[in-house]
Amino acid sequence: MNPSEIFHVLAILVLSLTAPVFILLYGGLVKVWIAFARRDRTSDSDYAPPIEIIVPVKGTNADQKNALLSLLKQEYSSYSVTLVLESDDDPASLVIDQLCKEFAHVRKLIAGTAKDCGQKNHNLVYALSKLKPDTEIVVFCDSTNAAAPQWLSRFTASLRTGRSGVVTTFRRFFPRPQNIPGVCQTMYGVVVLLLASVAPKPWGGGTAIRRDILEKLPLYDAWSKTVVDDLVLGNLLRRARIKVSLDPRNLLISPLRDHSFRSFFGYLDRQIMFPKFTNHEIWGTLLVLYVNLAIAVPVALWETVRFLEGPDKAYVIQYVSAGFIGGTILLVLCSRRLVAPHISAAKWLLSLMPLLFMGAFIFLRSIFRGFIDWHGKRYWCGKEGIVDRIQDVREKRL
Repeated sequence: MNPSEIFHVLAILVLSLTAPVFILLYGGLVKVWIAFARRDRTSDSDYAPPIEIIVPVKGTNADQKNALLSLLKQEYSSYSVTLVLESDDDPASLVIDQLCKEFAHVRKLIAGTAKDCGQKNHNLVYALSKLKPDTEIVVFCDSTNAAAPQWLSRFTASLRTGRSGVVTTFRRFFPRPQNIPGVCQTMYGVVVLLLASVAPKPWGGGTAIRRDILEKLPLYDAWSKTVVDDLVLGNLLRRARIKVSLDPRNLLISPLRDHSFRSFFGYLDRQIMFPKFTNHEIWGTLLVLYVNLAIAVPVALWETVRFLEGPDKAYVIQYVSAGFIGGTILLVLCSRRLVAPHISAAKWLLSLMPLLFMGAFIFLRSIFRGFIDWHGKRYWCGKEGIVDRIQDVREKRL
């Protein structure tokens, strides 16, 4: 075989493997589109049981106070907010003390330093041990996500009407300015949303669960040994055969101010490493599909250029390649318009290749890594994400 024929064979192999990716992403796009089309038809309920929002907090940033205020100003008649810190020395402690003075329905808890699990998990376990007696629905939220005033009411409607026992959502990233790393993270978030629409799993930044279901799960024990909160919760729900509903209508807002490639690499590294330990089948499948996609796009581009120059004997492969590139561009533009219209189309398209190649690099690197770096700590994990040891490390450039 000559080099041209070898390249055509490679094109056939990588393009064949992209079919599952297209099916998943286009399927998710259709589901999100349908959910958005029904936005104004969602029925609510007059039943308003007590809800407790648990928010683990670590450090502070320019947008954090506004995010916390958005959770404290929800248009819901009976709810409270619990903000959990590792210690009073945390920079966010003063901000939280001010909020506790201004709002009667917020409290601060000090969980102490985690010894056998991730600090976020430790904070969550401590907050669950201090749940208010009358709480009927528990909502887990991240401290960096802002919510619309009616978010809590709309998000918990399916639980209050009895249509669901667990509901989760996701977030829109808003990079300011719209630089490449910020737009790449926004695009990755859209990909996660589309995949989650096909196979819903709880997301720790925004999940609501009925208390009676929560108390049937061995969650305290599981979280007390692991770094990951949402994937571990998802595994427990799957084993208990409890369905998770995804609500893409009520997405949270995550500002990204002056986002850097270092910050994006750190975020992407955690997102890829988490399932390696808790859901290795998901990690392995995504690794193969993602790396293949990173190869398929440039291969298809080359075949498409060859086709435009003039079809040769392998014109079928070139037709398929041109269709693949067209389908990819259509998917990228449709997802932007549906979920991220605040990002310019030019920046959105320009960020596709960096996202593909950086993601492929981190996926391949994850094969050889046995730890997760998060907030200055390195967590060495074993089977099912159980923490073997914790090491304090300085923030490093990836």
